[in-house]
Amino acid sequence: MKNILVCAVDYDIGSSGAYHFSHYILEINDILNAPYRIWLLTDDLDENVGQRNKKTMAYIQKVPFDYPSWLFPFYHFLRNWAYYKAIRRFQKENTVDAVVFSQAFYGVLSRLLLPKGIKTAGIVHDAMSLTPQRNSHFSWKSYVFFSLTQRPLEILANRWHDFTVANSRFIQSLILEKRQLPNNRVPMIYQSMDVAKIPFYPRPWFYTEGDVIKILFVKSGFIGGGLQDLIEALGQLPYSFQLTIVGPPPYVHSIIEDWAAPFSHIILRFCGRLTHSEVLELMSNHHILSIPSRQEALGLANIEGLAQGISVVSTRVGGIPEVLGQGEFGWLAEATNTKSLATALKDCIETDPSVRFSKSQKGRIHVEQLFTKEKMLADFLALFEKMTA
Repeated sequence: MKNILVCAVDYDIGSSGAYHFSHYILEINDILNAPYRIWLLTDDLDENVGQRNKKTMAYIQKVPFDYPSWLFPFYHFLRNWAYYKAIRRFQKENTVDAVVFSQAFYGVLSRLLLPKGIKTAGIVHDAMSLTPQRNSHFSWKSYVFFSLTQRPLEILANRWHDFTVANSRFIQSLILEKRQLPNNRVPMIYQSMDVAKIPFYPRPWFYTEGDVIKILFVKSGFIGGGLQDLIEALGQLPYSFQLTIVGPPPYVHSIIEDWAAPFSHIILRFCGRLTHSEVLELMSNHHILSIPSRQEALGLANIEGLAQGISVVSTRVGGIPEVLGQGEFGWLAEATNTKSLATALKDCIETDPSVRFSKSQKGRIHVEQLFTKEKMLADFLALFEKMTA
């Protein structure tokens, strides 16, 4: 039995692809005759979480990580050091055959200091370090901090890890282009979800004059998620809308209300942060999921939307076209182009219900083929075989 260490910075808090990965990867321990034992190291264990599964917790070790506030500029380097020390502690009682980092750049120090015989892999979830421009959701202060800390670490991670795992074809192509790595060092493994537990509710609804069309937006990074673009696009259309917004915290609600103020036919509903099950419940009683992102590595919420059966309208950017089958399973607009987005939304609303129903059915099949946790686990088992050969 070979021991694989997974260093996961997202376990108790979050809903991202990295969060789902951290929970699903331990299920390999339940696979009959699997040649690997998965151990999870994480600093993200919330003491306020209630009773945990004892069987699962037997394979999870907490990574101590605390620092005085004046050391915040060195946060990423300190977290690197914390995970390296945790790996060394684990080695005192167990062999380590390979290490996987759920965020590649938090494994730079470990790759530098661990024996070369221990293969490492780092997962890349976004394109921030692979694109030269400042992301629209970054302030200049944040961008300078990112450029001086995280970006150099991500560059080193891509070059030093034995394998750099991309979470979409889009990210994979960027890594191959920007880092000049051989193809066999950059496998692509999609983010996934437990699709079997997501009920499928396709809604071939008819639009009739006077209906209030319920639009759902789900993204904490509301600026990069294109919420202002969505509001302006809805403002160009002659329908009544209820726009439900999940993710942005209360202190930014006034900004969003200012964006919508010129449009009396748009009613805003703020929901704050919700659990995964609560978001799925909202999807079941809304007409359209629209997250017109300005930059997106893949777009997990769009995958959830396809799995659930809601009509999805998004943008032709990053990995989103992979998810929506270049528009076969949803509607695509040009990023930051409110006229293009308004046209896509209008087409979704006014198209024959059979078209929406067909897209929903094909979208569910697409998700079941590419984005299930079972496929992700099989892909990681294949990666572990390469890492321990």
